[in-house]
Amino acid sequence: MGWDYDRVIAEPWKRRRAATTGSFDGRLHAAEFGSRATRANLAAMRRFFANQPFFRLAAVATRMTEYPSDQELMACVMQVLKVRIVEILKRTPARSVALVFEASDRADPLVIQFFRALELEEAGQKIPIKHCLLAKSAGEPALEVADFVMHAVGRAARHRLEGRQHEPPDFDAVFRRCHPLLTSLMFIDRVAARPDQEMDEAIGVGLGLADGLPLRAISFPKE
Repeated sequence: MGWDYDRVIAEPWKRRRAATTGSFDGRLHAAEFGSRATRANLAAMRRFFANQPFFRLAAVATRMTEYPSDQELMACVMQVLKVRIVEILKRTPARSVALVFEASDRADPLVIQFFRALELEEAGQKIPIKHCLLAKSAGEPALEVADFVMHAVGRAARHRLEGRQHEPPDFDAVFRRCHPLLTSLMFIDRVAARPDQEMDEAIGVGLGLADGLPLRAISFPKE
């Protein structure tokens, strides 16, 4: 989808910026959007996430996630995220992949330590991959869109922890209104080590199956 980036994400997002901040170069941050947005802004943002055909993915753990004591939880989350990336790439051809993480003094060392290299192939050929860190201050539209996606995921995770029955509106807008095959998400409730096998397992609930049924568990390679 690289050639569609401007049409599908960058230009529509700049219009959302202008409508909310008054400038195409204004900055939009999910944590601040609700307090400054009008009803028209909120409706337009819901339409953006419902209508723009881009993939949205996430892997999320919380303080209640169970995992083996000899493993780092973030390492498990990163492995599940890699599986989500591979799942997305099964749905669309790719000549190359750029993985862009939001730069953060606190998180950068953890991303470097636990994500490590991701290797991908298509039709027996390796897909070139770039791993990048990008500051939010760069104002890159895709990074701001990802901020909105993860803000929605974070709120949904808190709702699950609190036992609420209904999903937050922003999560519904980001993940429920688009085509299901544009999503690949997992809330990780438990990580199970399988010592006698090459793969461990993450158990939880998520989105992204072709038939629309909830995702319940996935296997991922041991580190």
